[in-house]
Amino acid sequence: FFIWSYVILSTWQSGVSMVPTQVEQVPGGWCIYPKPIGNTMQVIMIAFAVSSTFVGTAGLSIIAHGVAHALGEVDGGHSKEKYNVLKKAGVGQIYLQLPLIKVFMTLIPISYSTPTVVVPKTVTSSMLPDGGWQTSGEYVACPIYDHDVVVHLMYCTVVTTLMAYTSYHNMKLYIPSRDRDVARRLREELESRLTADEEDMQGTDTSVGNRP
Repeated sequence: FFIWSYVILSTWQSGVSMVPTQVEQVPGGWCIYPKPIGNTMQVIMIAFAVSSTFVGTAGLSIIAHGVAHALGEVDGGHSKEKYNVLKKAGVGQIYLQLPLIKVFMTLIPISYSTPTVVVPKTVTSSMLPDGGWQTSGEYVACPIYDHDVVVHLMYCTVVTTLMAYTSYHNMKLYIPSRDRDVARRLREELESRLTADEEDMQGTDTSVGNRP
């Protein structure tokens, strides 16, 4: 839930950020674009990203260890190579760390003032008597690799590397034929366990009913 909510909010934030705004050049030669999203919403996004990582990681860890105990992996009742619950959960934890990684990357002060790209900037606009518009402006030289661009480049590189890592390990952990056999055996064990519990309960009821 938290990861999907973060993905939806991030998609919405990226869509709103694509709204064109007037470029502004600040002292030092850097260019900024006023963001349609206010500072309060950005703080909420950061807080949600951090919380989604911690809550999702804790929830997945609890569920994975509960399943591992139920299957006997932790106690050594079954071979760990049979189910690989904890290994699969460990690989899944990587997905949950992506929001937190992006937050940490925004704190890295990295940017390059060169090369630059020329961006048109509208200075004045006026309506003509015939109903048309006349605008005048200037060209502003803006660095290409500013902080926002470099952060996104690093984040995309990290995500690509992590996805390659998880894809390789998922290929080793998730084998359709083996998982199908494991699922069948688990279902049979569960059915036999439920049948045994029902027989024990019926035997208990019978013994209680036969008491004088």
